Amino acid sequence: MFPFSPIHAASARPSDSDLSVLFFNKSHSCISDLSHLATDPTALPEQASQLGLSDKNRAVLTTASDGNGHFILAQCPEQPSAHAYRQLGASIYYALKPTSFNEVAIIWPDLTVEKSLEKSDCMHICQGFYGAGYQFATHLSDKPEILVRELTHVVQQRQVLMRQFDYAEAIVLGQHVTKDLMHEPPNVLTPDNFAKRIQKMTSLGLQVDVMDEAQLKAENMHALLSVGQGSSQPSRLVTIRWCGHSADCADPLALVGKGVCFDSGGINIKLSQLTDMKYDMGGAASIVGAMHAMARLKVPTNVVGIVALVENMPGGNAYRPSDIIGSRAGKSIEVLNTDAEGRLILADAIDYACDLKPRAIVDLATLTGAVIVGLGHEYAGLFCNQDALTDNIKRAAKDGGEKLWQLPLDPAYDRMMDSTIADVSNLSAPGSGAGSITAAQFLQRFARDIPWAHIDIAGTAWISAHNGVHAKGATGYGVATLVELAKQY
Repeated sequence: MFPFSPIHAASARPSDSDLSVLFFNKSHSCISDLSHLATDPTALPEQASQLGLSDKNRAVLTTASDGNGHFILAQCPEQPSAHAYRQLGASIYYALKPTSFNEVAIIWPDLTVEKSLEKSDCMHICQGFYGAGYQFATHLSDKPEILVRELTHVVQQRQVLMRQFDYAEAIVLGQHVTKDLMHEPPNVLTPDNFAKRIQKMTSLGLQVDVMDEAQLKAENMHALLSVGQGSSQPSRLVTIRWCGHSADCADPLALVGKGVCFDSGGINIKLSQLTDMKYDMGGAASIVGAMHAMARLKVPTNVVGIVALVENMPGGNAYRPSDIIGSRAGKSIEVLNTDAEGRLILADAIDYACDLKPRAIVDLATLTGAVIVGLGHEYAGLFCNQDALTDNIKRAAKDGGEKLWQLPLDPAYDRMMDSTIADVSNLSAPGSGAGSITAAQFLQRFARDIPWAHIDIAGTAWISAHNGVHAKGATGYGVATLVELAKQY
């Protein structure tokens, strides 16, 4: 549920506001417009410090009220970045959450003042502020009470900033779509039910096509079908089109997502952390959330999202270690481990995307534990076969406030995926290391000569503890980056 409704803009603080958010920094350059308040801006840093302001807690509630009501004092970061401003926005929400104030005014700085906030900074603060209010309560009998607060943005550059605030709202709602999908239990979010949820998004102007197993077989998607054949839940592939530039959706940006709705590991069954394996559809969920946001924003770009949806289960019909399976691209694949399944469904989906003649293909996947060993839970791993696309994705991630780090592709790693009895194996030899890189090398073999990037979000799609912006669980990672990337095309 979105925690703020309705949202207004005004040039002055409404008289009935009982709580105001004020911005400041130590150099007094990022100061809310206090011309209509009897408040001394030079006193704000000291007052905030006395109330427990810190680098981890950048917003504090004043304990006493004056004639202007109560305040939340929010300190702008000394080393600004999109991520830092999102953290600031989340801190404001957490300071507000335990209060009972319903009429809230955010008093923004005058953006024409030198060294004040940039308009994009305000957008990232709003993303953090709006996003921190997310809760997944679908299956609770007693729904948590969420105070619906009336929010007023007090701004002088109203038209400019409201566009930024609308953009922030669209991104956050897209992230909420992603989070809702990821938090659903696997008995609810089967591949077929996932596809049906996507079909409901046609009301936003998206075109949605769903392939059932008969159609997947006709498309020779043998790798995808092999992964799902051990489950009683049928596999699906969903194509989502946003034709923002032309009705024929020609020359699109193609986004491909791994959607393993539950990953037991198959015959190579996982020995631990099975309760987290409902999150193994995070790549698909991020693409669905991004397409939702693009449609709301009416991004003037042709974008096609392709999500491959399966369950990876053991069973009498499951694919086995040592099987050799086919693929849509015509390559034979030696299966060395059934728990390296994500790359198999992506192989068919990427090959399908190639037939659309896209400008570029970007796939998102919770693909490897190895990327967590290398990058932890702060950065996603980026692999790309073209420098220009690499630069575009890095810029999009920076503008979107999401962290990623480029890792190498190299023929030496590619050779590690060779098989002596098939065209390629789905796993490198034991002890060879570089698991996230060799997985990317496998995928590259199916991207033909099209600019392609792979983003491994295994460490960033969900977290096990609060990180200052997101609560435990799904993060919505990738939505902001993909929307920013689409704006470049």
